[in-house]
Amino acid sequence: MWTDGWGHHTMMTGFDGSWGLMMGFHWIFWLLVIGLVFYGVYSVVKHLSRDRTEQTALVTAAQRFASGEIDRDQYLAIKKELTG
Repeated sequence: MWTDGWGHHTMMTGFDGSWGLMMGFHWIFWLLVIGLVFYGVYSVVKHLSRDRTEQTALVTAAQRFASGEIDRDQYLAIKKELTG
């Protein structure tokens, strides 16, 4: 057990006895870490589903072009719009 020079015991409390404040920051840190992990997973899933939707639309446009439903210019316009 340590003393702070004034006779106060300071074991496990920090320099000014603010153990509660340090624990609060600890919980905030871990909540931020967990939040960032969830945000990262959400972003990846959203990105993958968007890519899949674009590919499905591009395949549909190619099929419509191949069947003669749309002409070459319309197909190229759709392809440009979808692929950016």
